[in-house]
Amino acid sequence: MRLFYSIANDENWWENANIESMLVARGLTTSQLSKCADIVRTAVDNTLNCNHGKWILKSRDVAHTEYALTIKSKDDLSNIILDRFFIENNEAWIIDYKIILDQEIKPEQYYPQLNHYNKALSKIHTIPINMALYFPLQKVFHVL
Repeated sequence: MRLFYSIANDENWWENANIESMLVARGLTTSQLSKCADIVRTAVDNTLNCNHGKWILKSRDVAHTEYALTIKSKDDLSNIILDRFFIENNEAWIIDYKIILDQEIKPEQYYPQLNHYNKALSKIHTIPINMALYFPLQKVFHVL
């Protein structure tokens, strides 16, 4: 989520953010704007007021938000973007944000995606790699 990129780089950014303008710039129509802006505000507020959310976004020497990588497989290249990646206590962390509105949270459905990310990072890093999902609307942090 691009918002978390901005917040991770400047913790005061959120105070002056114009969510509606950002959503319009991404192509949302007026009819979608109010509901989507409320969802975004709730997700960010929950993250900033949750111990796990604060831990995910805290400043570190090695930390990336929307970390883009290109992976070479047997015959082609593929691009991935990690929502949040950081190294803490000589361990790498991959954090994937998930916005789930009304469905039941089923972390297992995201395991293949995170395992793909883990495989890509294991070619770059030799330290242990942890993976987690963060559901900001529910303030749920799930370590795989």
